[in-house]
Amino acid sequence: MPLCLKPDLQAQEIPLSSGFETGRIMDTVLCTHSPGQSYALFLPEEYTPQRSWPILYIYDPAARASLALRRFQAGAEQLNWILACSNNSRNGPWEDILAAADAVLLDTQEKLSVDLEQIYTAGFSGGSRAAMGIAVITGRVSGVIGCGAVFSSVEAYRPGPETAKFLYVGMVGLKDMNYLEHLNARAQLEGLGIENHLILFDAGHEWPPSDRIARGMQWLALKRQARGKAVDSTLLEHYRQAVEEDATGFFEDGYPVAAVSLLESLKSDFGDLLETKPIDTRIRQITGEKPYQQQLKAIRKINDKESALQQKYISAFVELYWTINGSALSTSQEEWWEVQINHLKRQTKDKDKLNSNSAYRLLNLISARSAESCFEFLSRNNYPLALALNELWLKVSPEDVYANWHMAKIHALMSNKNQALNYLEKAVAYGMQYVKSLRAPEFELLEGEERYEKLIRLVERRED
Repeated sequence: MPLCLKPDLQAQEIPLSSGFETGRIMDTVLCTHSPGQSYALFLPEEYTPQRSWPILYIYDPAARASLALRRFQAGAEQLNWILACSNNSRNGPWEDILAAADAVLLDTQEKLSVDLEQIYTAGFSGGSRAAMGIAVITGRVSGVIGCGAVFSSVEAYRPGPETAKFLYVGMVGLKDMNYLEHLNARAQLEGLGIENHLILFDAGHEWPPSDRIARGMQWLALKRQARGKAVDSTLLEHYRQAVEEDATGFFEDGYPVAAVSLLESLKSDFGDLLETKPIDTRIRQITGEKPYQQQLKAIRKINDKESALQQKYISAFVELYWTINGSALSTSQEEWWEVQINHLKRQTKDKDKLNSNSAYRLLNLISARSAESCFEFLSRNNYPLALALNELWLKVSPEDVYANWHMAKIHALMSNKNQALNYLEKAVAYGMQYVKSLRAPEFELLEGEERYEKLIRLVERRED
C-alpha cells in the first residue's frame, strides 16, 4: 500500500480545525478517510496554519499513543514540531501497520500545515522497526529516531544504497535486550552512508526518558540546519551543554567508555561549529586513566559472550517449540531454564556494572521471547503451548503485572476459573491499575464470582 505523501498539499491554505488545541495532547483525532483509524496529536503552542511545520510520526508497539507522545512533548515544544501517533498501529502484521501509518499520514496532511521537507518518524521496539521501514518505503523521511530496535526482518523495509536518504538516531537502554543490535547497527548504517548517532540510558527495554528523546530530536534538527549552513546557535549551545552533562553523568556512574563515546560524537557531529579544545582535553583525561582502558577491554569480552548466549537461548526456544509436551515444560527443560535464569539473576547483583547489565539484557531477552511466543501461540488458539511459554515468562518476571494478567487470560480461555482468579489476584497485588483490563472479554466467565468482584472494586478505588 503506498503511503500518502502528497506534494500538492503543502501549497494549499489549510485551516486549523476548530477541534484542535495547541500546547496539549489530544488523545483521539479520527481519520476522515479511514473509519476505525485514529491518532493522538500534539501541536506546539506557536502553531498556526499560516506557515508549514515539521512533523514527527510516532509508532508504539502497543498503540499507547498518548503515552508515547508525552515522551516527545518537551522536545516538540522546544523545536516547534507537530507530533502524531496512531492509536491503531502496534506490533503485528505489516499490512496493519502500513494501513494505520497511511491513514495518519493522509489525515494530518489534509488537516494541518505540514512541511513535507521535514517529515520524521520514531518508534519503540517493533514500532522502531516500523519507523525505519516507513522511512525506507516512502523515501520522503528526513530522519528516524529508533528506540530499542533497529532494522525490520523484511528485506524490502531495510535501507539499501538507493533508500539510505535519512538521518538516524538510535536510543537503547544499557539493560535492553537489543543493546548489541544497536551497537552493531552503527557500522551497517555508516556503510550505507547514513549519518547516525547513538544515545544510551540506564534502563531496560522501554521508551527512553523525555530528556534523552529531546536530545535526539535536537540532533536531527541541528544536523539538518548544519546542511543548510544556518545553525541556531542557542540550540547548539543547549545541546552541547546537555551532552557534556550526560557524559559527566556516565563517567561518575562508572561508564567512562560511554562518556568518551558521547564526547567524541559531539566533536565529530558538530566540531566545525564548536570550540573543541575543552572537549579534546576531557577526552584525553578520561582515556588516559586506567579504568577506561580496563573497561574498553572488558566490553569486548562481555559483548562477545553475550552474543553467544543470545544465540544459545534463541536456539533453545526453537527446540522448545518442537519438543514441548502437553501444557507444561518437560522436567529436563524446566530444570535447564531454571539453571539459566537463576544464574543470570545472580549475575545482575554483580558489582561490575558491565556484567550486571549483560545479565539484565539476557533475562530481558528470555522474558520478551517467552512473551512474544506466548502471544503468537495464543492467537492460534494453541492454549497448552501458550500456557507453557507464559510459565517461562513468569520464571523470569514473577511480579510482572502483565505476565500474571496474561496467564489469567489463558486460564480463563481454558475455563480454569480458580487458576484465572489466582493470577488476576497476583496481577492486582503487583499493581494493576485499570479496571478495563480486568473486564476483558476473556474474563466474562468470572462475573458473579466474589473474588472477581472484589478485585474489580479494589482497582476501581485505585483509578479514583
